[in-house]
Amino acid sequence: MYQQANDNELIYLIKEGNSLAYQVLYKKYEHLIYKIYKASIESRGVMLADFMQESFMCLERAIHTYQEKYRCSFYSYFFLLLRRNNSKLFRTDSLKLKESYTEYKKEGFFDSMQTKFSTLEIVIRELKLDNDLDKDIFYLCILNAVKVTQIAQKHGLNYGIVYNQYKIIKQKVEKILTNVKV
Repeated sequence: MYQQANDNELIYLIKEGNSLAYQVLYKKYEHLIYKIYKASIESRGVMLADFMQESFMCLERAIHTYQEKYRCSFYSYFFLLLRRNNSKLFRTDSLKLKESYTEYKKEGFFDSMQTKFSTLEIVIRELKLDNDLDKDIFYLCILNAVKVTQIAQKHGLNYGIVYNQYKIIKQKVEKILTNVKV
């Protein structure tokens, strides 16, 4: 029943003050939110209740800011807002990577009998960063959560070019991390 409901009609009814339309829209998108959680967020240690609450707040924002003149469906608009909201969750991986590196430095390299390679060193070795832009993107954006716009301004490049390079490097890092057994 929920999947057959038209989003635009539901939004119109919500703006008219219909509380049943609210419930129908929430139930309709609850499955999508849960699916996204299971696919990518669960492995990052985020609690389901927290993620659901933030996602429903995002849905609330999408309901009140969506306009048909955007020439996209409500589903696409909500999914975009949800992805942008969740980009913060994906940045936490870099913080965990940095924490493991600092813990490794505190332990001391020669304290144990066998040589320990930190996850960060493995990632740096496998990445093979060639130019200054790639190095800045990795060290500043991924490890220190500096915004891509700042890197683009520093190098005098278009935001889109730097963002595409950021995505490529982030995908390489994720691929390396999935192959590394910590």
